[in-house]
Amino acid sequence: MMSNTAVLVVNEAGSAVRGSHLITQHPEKASWFRQQSLDPSITIHTAKSRERASQPDIDVHWPNCVTLATSGGSAIAIALEMGFQGILLCGMPMNGGDGYFQGSAMQQDEPRFGMESPDSDYIRGYREKLVEFTEKQPRALRVVRSMSGFTRELFGAPEWG
Repeated sequence: MMSNTAVLVVNEAGSAVRGSHLITQHPEKASWFRQQSLDPSITIHTAKSRERASQPDIDVHWPNCVTLATSGGSAIAIALEMGFQGILLCGMPMNGGDGYFQGSAMQQDEPRFGMESPDSDYIRGYREKLVEFTEKQPRALRVVRSMSGFTRELFGAPEWG
């Protein structure tokens, strides 16, 4: 991995992957995400409103990075804003029917991606929004890689070595 690379864990993915930053659009769950994280000292970021960002365990607030109404979308926007030359997404498959990531304890609790059919208008709509985002922010296609799912197809797999 290059030296200026961020490993972004989205929501609960920090329980499976040691990341450099945890991004969530669920600030009310930040304390739980930290407790589940392999790195309890991880910096937790959100782009939600200042009022919601004042929840315990939110370390950094990015008011201009609410993107796609998803934690993963905001993760990309935040990492681009931070200027990373490489961004590795963990926990943002955007497949539908799978929760945040395979084996997620929250997949039954989060009806959005976890319970929606992969072919639903809901999932297709979020995928289309992500593609539109990359058209407006083409740098994302050059610097972002993803570990799984639709986002791995869109951004590509990480290049190790």
